Amino acid sequence: MRVGLVSFSGSPESIELIRPDGHVPALATALAEQGDQVVVYARRQEGAQGRPGEAAYRTVELPAGPPTALSEADAITHLGAFVHELGRELSRSAPDVVHSHTWLAGLATHLAARSHSVPIAHTCHRLQLDNHAAPTQRRVPNSQIRAERAVAQHADRVIALSHAEQDLLARIGVPSERVTVVPPGVDTDRLNPDGPADERRMAHRLVLFGPLGAAAATIGALAGLTDTELVIVDASAEPGEPAPRDTEKLRRLAADLDMAGRIRLAGRSGLEQRASLLRSADLALSFASADRCETGHLEAMACAVPVVACTPESADAVVDGVNGIHLIDAEPRRLARSLRELLDSPTQRQGMGMAARDRATGRYSWERIATETAQVYRELVGVDAESEPAIEAEANDGSLPLPRAEHTIQAAR
Repeated sequence: MRVGLVSFSGSPESIELIRPDGHVPALATALAEQGDQVVVYARRQEGAQGRPGEAAYRTVELPAGPPTALSEADAITHLGAFVHELGRELSRSAPDVVHSHTWLAGLATHLAARSHSVPIAHTCHRLQLDNHAAPTQRRVPNSQIRAERAVAQHADRVIALSHAEQDLLARIGVPSERVTVVPPGVDTDRLNPDGPADERRMAHRLVLFGPLGAAAATIGALAGLTDTELVIVDASAEPGEPAPRDTEKLRRLAADLDMAGRIRLAGRSGLEQRASLLRSADLALSFASADRCETGHLEAMACAVPVVACTPESADAVVDGVNGIHLIDAEPRRLARSLRELLDSPTQRQGMGMAARDRATGRYSWERIATETAQVYRELVGVDAESEPAIEAEANDGSLPLPRAEHTIQAAR
């Protein structure tokens, strides 16, 4: 098949998707290796695209604003230019199906592709129903929430990354027959239990994936684990740099508990660096906020590290008692007790680690993810164009009709 993947980088999440080890390059590579002709359409941005020298797919960089990283608010002002350029590319050579990633790319794809009768698949990568969210979630404009809903509601097929996201889509009125769950993948070749491991200063090490605002419970639990250190990987941070928000608060909390020397903050860093870090860990904890797609728990599994699943999204991958444990909304004392039991049982941890590696390679390899995604594309190509939802239709709450690019940009603002 001829497949077009669309990414319009603006937010930290969308920029993360197109980095060399990000979701879009990895999916494009796996699809191309299975024989599909893949084109990635992305906003022209210096140093953003992944693996240009070895890519098995073609990248078309579209001029839309300066070729530098932009905030989401600034990126929105260039959405019209991106829609225009994407429409021109589709007019030259329309793929059999286009697959947009994140809400801004979804808006652009709908507006550019509607005159070409190209089926549209969409992956949200973040779907927030409202701003009555947990403190660890960032607030977004209500207009953006409406836009995200409308994009999902008007896609021919939504590829949800978890069953929790599938439930959210049902709540905003996306018919179940238009939703398919295909989880994110993980590079099980580069992420593996063999290879160099970081040094650690204490008998045990925990690695926590998630926003810094979610780390307080684990720091509280650490007070009862005197032989254990904690590395917090904030996926929203730039490589090698922790996110500034909540950093000082966490440091004060650690100092108050006399644990400043046992806690380290880390940015996302590169894949090899994350592999070295994970190989040095006894356990990984997944506290990713519900409005983000986080794959740290999958990376830990690929490195044969058991996972303590603290979100519904990570619980999809973790079979309780087999390759980790479920502790959704765990409070510090219960978390400390569960961690202590696992840390005191190296045989159990080793068995869970082997099961984690097996599950990562069997269920979350990019080869399998690409196969399942391509099946969605093939089903879409067989859909009668008359049955496709009209882009001009309004969102369920009637607040965001999407007939023209300038209206969409104004609504997103």
